[in-house]
Amino acid sequence: MIDLHTHSTYSDGALSPQALFGLAGELGLEALALTDHDTVGGVLSLGRPAAPPELVPGIEISIQHDAGRRFHLLGLFIRPDHPEAAAYERMMAEKRHERNRAILDKLKALGHPLAYEDVCALGRGIVGRMHIALALAARGYVAQPQDAFPRFLNAGCPAYVPRFRLDAEDGIAFVHRIGGLAVLAHIGKELTEPEQMREALTRLKECGLDGLEVFHSDHSPGLSDDLLDLARELDLGVSGGSDFHGANKPEVRLGAGRGEMNIPYAYFEELKDRWGGGSKEVQSSKFKVQSSKFKV
Repeated sequence: MIDLHTHSTYSDGALSPQALFGLAGELGLEALALTDHDTVGGVLSLGRPAAPPELVPGIEISIQHDAGRRFHLLGLFIRPDHPEAAAYERMMAEKRHERNRAILDKLKALGHPLAYEDVCALGRGIVGRMHIALALAARGYVAQPQDAFPRFLNAGCPAYVPRFRLDAEDGIAFVHRIGGLAVLAHIGKELTEPEQMREALTRLKECGLDGLEVFHSDHSPGLSDDLLDLARELDLGVSGGSDFHGANKPEVRLGAGRGEMNIPYAYFEELKDRWGGGSKEVQSSKFKVQSSKFKV
């Protein structure tokens, strides 16, 4: 059994990387990917564990597919010590701070002021909406952190502020340059129509997409079956994960999601074969560490 989509305290998860890895071992997982948002800090803190499960260095980033479609992209088997990963992390931390302050300005106008230092104190690495939700709950503005999203923080809500995203082609190229496989995450959260999914995946594959997260906590068994067929049709690697956040998403369990996901190890072996030890790493004149997009 594998879980290739998890989060730690280095982004918006509730468990430290060490506690997360320990829990994965207790549950008998054979492979675990730590895919914190916009940071590799948690992966670096783990080093190279000798005990099972097999650790997959990862990251989750946001991409803009076209004017109306936004997706999350997982980088699996990345090189967390790659200099471009560090440059990307610094850039995104800056962008997130700008967005967070804009969200707090909106919350203040709504009569729910928060001190930014209090929000930052709730995070260890990347600070984002989950930490704002935790701060809102701590101040009694909402009963629990999860309530803050549909009331204030989700798209279309009064305190929502759009986040910075890389273009899809740039995001995929970035993952390749730091040695990873580019895998589209939880497509079922963004699209519902089969033809929309096929169209988006076809275009993203033309940009270099390597794989599809077929199994996810927000995918029904029927949708996962359809996505598996689509991945095979388009020759995309098959991945899956719970999107585990610990107590910050208590309904999602590591390795099982909202039910009994039980993702077979065979899919992990297929992904490793596609990865081939980092053969996807490329040089690109469009998107170097020194570019205006990645401030060093």
